[in-house]
Amino acid sequence: DLNLNLGSSDNNIGNVYLAIGEFKSALETYEFALAAKKTMFPHRHETIGTTLANIALVCECDRNWQKALQFYTAAGSIFSELFPSAHVFNVNIKESLERVSQLAAFQSTDLSSETIV
Repeated sequence: DLNLNLGSSDNNIGNVYLAIGEFKSALETYEFALAAKKTMFPHRHETIGTTLANIALVCECDRNWQKALQFYTAAGSIFSELFPSAHVFNVNIKESLERVSQLAAFQSTDLSSETIV
């Protein structure tokens, strides 16, 4: 089906943009892939979770910790329903959530300690 191919192709193109540091283009491409996949798959499908995790990774690379946490959480919610806790998707999402949570906490602590002169 055309939408399925578009969603998969866009996801792969997003991976290339991410690899070369073109975060805005990667995000736009992943969002397009997500929209295409949502027309083809149930809301709680593995491929939608994977694209949500990809969007989270872009946000993380772009240091948008809060948005990354939102997307990792959404992906994790899907993966936890579909796979056992020891599945690689759940393990990776858990590690990503812990890492980004620490970065977000560090950033908010760092910002709150700044002195305005």
